[in-house]
Amino acid sequence: MNREHEQPACGHTRNEEHEQPVSEHTRNEEHEQPVSGHTSSKEDERPMNGHASSKEQEHPTPTDAARGANGHPLSGQAPIGLTAVAKRRREAPVLWFTGLSGSGKTTTARRLAELLRMRGGPVELLDGDELRETICKGLGFSREDRLENIKRIAYVSRLLSRNGVTVLVSAITPYREMRDYLRRHVPGFVEIYVDCPLQECERRDVKGLYAKARRGELKHFTGISDPYEVPENPDIAIRTDRISVEDNCLTILSRLDEIFRS
Repeated sequence: MNREHEQPACGHTRNEEHEQPVSEHTRNEEHEQPVSGHTSSKEDERPMNGHASSKEQEHPTPTDAARGANGHPLSGQAPIGLTAVAKRRREAPVLWFTGLSGSGKTTTARRLAELLRMRGGPVELLDGDELRETICKGLGFSREDRLENIKRIAYVSRLLSRNGVTVLVSAITPYREMRDYLRRHVPGFVEIYVDCPLQECERRDVKGLYAKARRGELKHFTGISDPYEVPENPDIAIRTDRISVEDNCLTILSRLDEIFRS
């Protein structure tokens, strides 16, 4: 879902706010899914313990919720369209996924984007890996550069939001200072904390960046040699080690309906 992290000696980075030389690794969505955009079966198809959740068996799917086939399965009301929210509020929501590298941010965000598009209206996903190679290229991983990285993403998010585009951002965003800035400066900001134990994030890391960080080969690596400040009061929190992507998306859709009906 590592990006916001460590630069190799050459100074270039590749992973969402994490580091690896371009020559050594290809970008892997927070080390959890390939560039092709397909999510791993362990996150998309079932919970991490390998068992289908009871919620999947007892409730309509997130696809049903997105389409509004039987009303929202949790709220009992028809799902609200975020395009309509944008018209009322003059800006569309900005759904910001924060969490450790490998926690499942981008995997969840991609699936949620698909479901939101079923409700109608434009949706855009901003991935930290891609932004590090474009508008944030050249930034390092000092605290100051990381703050600048987030400010640039926030600027693009505001432009899209004020033009009626629902924005999903996947970026580690490790410091509370960053998230406080976003809440003050990004209308429609919704903080989604993607909670996953560090050991599970390390287990998912097929590129071995956590191992390199533990050996001291990568500096300023979030969760190892640089802190991740856990959100104290996020708008939405999900667990990706215990709950499937589909069920987490269902939770997010339900909570968004509550937030934007108020």
